[in-house]
Amino acid sequence: MKKLLLFSIIACAASLTAAAQSSIDLIVATVQQNNARLKASRAQVSADSLNMRTANNLEDPRVAFEYNFGSREGDKWGIGISQGFDWPGLYGERATATRHRTDALSAAARAEAVETGLAARLLCLDIVHTNRLIEAQQLILDNVNELFALYSKAFELGESSIIDLNKIKIERIAARQALDALTSDRNSLMEQLAAMNGNRPFDGIALDALNSYPADELLAIDTYRNLYATANPQAEYFAHLGNSAKSSVKAARMGWLPKFELGYQYTNELGEGFNGVTAGVSIPLFSNKRKVAAARAEALTVELNRASVDDENEARIKAEFARAVALKSQLTQYGEVIADDANFTVLRKALDGGQITLLNYLLELRYFLDAKQKYLDLEHSYHATVASLSRYK
Repeated sequence: MKKLLLFSIIACAASLTAAAQSSIDLIVATVQQNNARLKASRAQVSADSLNMRTANNLEDPRVAFEYNFGSREGDKWGIGISQGFDWPGLYGERATATRHRTDALSAAARAEAVETGLAARLLCLDIVHTNRLIEAQQLILDNVNELFALYSKAFELGESSIIDLNKIKIERIAARQALDALTSDRNSLMEQLAAMNGNRPFDGIALDALNSYPADELLAIDTYRNLYATANPQAEYFAHLGNSAKSSVKAARMGWLPKFELGYQYTNELGEGFNGVTAGVSIPLFSNKRKVAAARAEALTVELNRASVDDENEARIKAEFARAVALKSQLTQYGEVIADDANFTVLRKALDGGQITLLNYLLELRYFLDAKQKYLDLEHSYHATVASLSRYK
């Protein structure tokens, strides 16, 4: 019988954890779909991509007309059309640079979506934490209300003093204020999450009933390093940006090659028409000056920024992993004595049995309440830290 009960409890806890995981994942996906800033970023990527492609267009055709007045033989006039273009290979390098830069913009938008998703997930964990605090505080308020009813009756019968009754009144006011404050905090968190979702509702999800953490186990630190290296859009961003910079350097070098202009010319002189072609070459003695150096400097800047971001993320992963390990250890220690409400039950039995006074009961109750609060805070910090580590899962 005991084994069956234990199995039922474990199965119930597992189902609640799975439901929390599914609900939070759904909330995160919904926010990434509806978030106004992410929509603007995606639209900006499309606009920037189109603008960058226009930089590789051919020059506009040039049409020229001339009319010369003659004093004796007659007038002379002509019309021509010409097209200028760069060295042919230059267009290919520019197109490659643009393609990589467009891919970099897309990766940057995905990286922003990851960070927005993490922010939404952390808000969900804040709501879970607050709901668990509300649940604990509601039990305390129910207990104090029960005590107030008992001591009020005892006071009427002359079996309790006004001092004891006032102590319970004070505790009841404090418990109610704490519960109201937590409810207000939860409402604020839900409003923040709704704002991230474009003020749209989360269909089928009751945020005020979200009170279980997802089953995010702490993995080996190398797993988080590999996730950063292989599944991080920010890494893709710098890779594409670096390739774009390399192509820009090649394009800048080709900028020293001559530009060409070909055209058609018609001239009418003294009533006789002449048809021909025109050709020209432009030597970029000044227009390409310092462009190669500028492109190389940009490529170096990209590489230095990539190395800096990698160092920052390595430091973040190490710090968050160490924090998660420490929090997990503290949770285990606290969980052995404070995870359930057995202490509150024992205290209440001692008060009802006359083994402790009301004052001692209230003091001991507050001690274990503080410990319970710390346990719930540790629990929240642990899951928030693991969520941050797992942002690229």
